[in-house]
Amino acid sequence: MAGLSLGQRDLSATRARLGQWFEHKFGERADIGEMRLANRAAGWSSESLIFSATTPGGTTEFVARIPPTGGGIYADYDLAGQPRTQQLLHDYGIATPSPIHYEPDSSWLGSSFLVMPRIVGHTPSDTSYAVRGWLHGAGFDVQRRVHDSFLDTLVALQRVPIDKAPWLGRPNGVGNDGELAWWREYIEWATDKQVPPFMAEAFDWLYRHQPSEPTELTVCWGDARLSNTIFDDTGEIVGSWTGNRRVCARPRPTLPGGWPPAGRRWRSTGSTPTPSCPASRAESRSSTDTRR
Repeated sequence: MAGLSLGQRDLSATRARLGQWFEHKFGERADIGEMRLANRAAGWSSESLIFSATTPGGTTEFVARIPPTGGGIYADYDLAGQPRTQQLLHDYGIATPSPIHYEPDSSWLGSSFLVMPRIVGHTPSDTSYAVRGWLHGAGFDVQRRVHDSFLDTLVALQRVPIDKAPWLGRPNGVGNDGELAWWREYIEWATDKQVPPFMAEAFDWLYRHQPSEPTELTVCWGDARLSNTIFDDTGEIVGSWTGNRRVCARPRPTLPGGWPPAGRRWRSTGSTPTPSCPASRAESRSSTDTRR
């Protein structure tokens, strides 16, 4: 059943083991600094730990990404596929961490894990960015740049050739049937096969009203949210991450994830969207550019 339940990790032991791993991996001693959790308000799919590593060449900050030690929101974690996806996107000009080191040997930390350079910047907090925080107070020009750079990233993502990423296909195939089958299996797992009637009815409706298959598939970001991106002070995206939620699918005519809930948040709090992020412009731009 889905649900994040992080077990208590011994950060001192993890720090010591990572120091040994660094020496094994790179052939030189590394002093690992104090570790702290990175995923406090987001990052529910894994444990993310921030730390510094000091070698004879200097000090660099890193992030370690580890599958949850308790329950998680996925039945299976394809950790090996995530660095392949991120590196592919990086090669096509999309801002992602690079290089990412994948360690399959579970003897180091009790499971496989990833280590990547830390990208420093601003990460808006899900829907609350509309009413408080860095983006809310950043000013018109920065807000506009955040909006545009986010959309430009979605457009660039769908121009990545899917034949370069065969691992992104669903087990039951790509396209409508494969995507619906994957989500139906996920819902059954997440609810211990006690799917609420309204969700079962929704899936039945989707199966009956499938659109025709597109002539061309694209890479899609299944969890495109501002909280999965990092921005610099000017509002430009300097990093993005959702390695476990990118798939080959039909081009999406509207923005996936994040933005519609934000609109509901604005209405429920009595706030209004910043004038630099108009919903109508986002919908118009997405519906045209993503199909190029």
